[in-house]
Amino acid sequence: MPAEHGIHVSAYRPARRDEENQIAVWTFPLTVGQPLAVVPLALRATATVPLDLEADYTEARRNSRLD
Repeated sequence: MPAEHGIHVSAYRPARRDEENQIAVWTFPLTVGQPLAVVPLALRATATVPLDLEADYTEARRNSRLD
């Protein structure tokens, strides 16, 4: 990540292809005061589903009465 993006979230997907271990990595910069990113959540094989970190964080705060 460039230096101006000191805060970021990363997602990854490990895989085994052609008898080699591989890993795909995605990074997303975060900005204080802005919504959190939607990142890929790797499932088996090649499937990913979007994980909305802002929505999940908001729900967790509401459920734990931190608001």
